[in-house]
Amino acid sequence: AKLFALRTTFLKELASLSGWNVNGKNTLPAILNLRFDGVENETLLRALDLNGIAVSAGSACASGAIEPSRALLAMGLTNDQALSSVRVSFGKDTTEEDVIYAAEILKKSVEKLHDK
Repeated sequence: AKLFALRTTFLKELASLSGWNVNGKNTLPAILNLRFDGVENETLLRALDLNGIAVSAGSACASGAIEPSRALLAMGLTNDQALSSVRVSFGKDTTEEDVIYAAEILKKSVEKLHDK
């Protein structure tokens, strides 16, 4: 119940942001996969990391090239959509304040990257 409440708060905080979607339906309450159209996930990961927010994206191959998530491709997303997606996880120690802060930083980062 706590994780579902955190997820709900996080999504409500993102509601004012345009150009994003939740990938998948009926997922675990502790995990969200979000797509931010027009924003490369690796660039977003760096911006979030600079603000202490840790999220995840697809894995990198040995050559350093970023590969789209096979799971997202299997769900019907295009390569570009998969490469614009990040995974957000909530844990037992995550607080509502953490979620609100992360959502605010995520919104600001996406808006800044859209402006570039």
